[in-house]
Amino acid sequence: IQEMIELPVEANDTFVFDENCLASEAGKCWDVKIQGFVPTSVDENRAIIDELVSNQWLALLNDNNGSYRLAGDQEVPLTFTYNYSTGQLAGRNGFSMELSARLSHRSYFMLEQF
Repeated sequence: IQEMIELPVEANDTFVFDENCLASEAGKCWDVKIQGFVPTSVDENRAIIDELVSNQWLALLNDNNGSYRLAGDQEVPLTFTYNYSTGQLAGRNGFSMELSARLSHRSYFMLEQF
């Protein structure tokens, strides 16, 4: 994990950060999901999607409460998945994307803004 990519997520109304703490016999874990919508299939956005699919990631994000978080780590990076939709019934044309992982810790709060 060496590169930083800024996601062209459409307006904050499509951005969601979820972190769920789960308990099991093996102990606690945290399911982390970052979801958003990347508009239309322009060449630049398709290139970013191709790069995201082919690698694993850490995510630095603003969680919509004004807190900066770091999700994922070197041992368990986030995996990128997407659904591409077009047409009137889809509502929006573009990529519904998700970065997700099951971690042994919750995402880190960052003290500085980036």
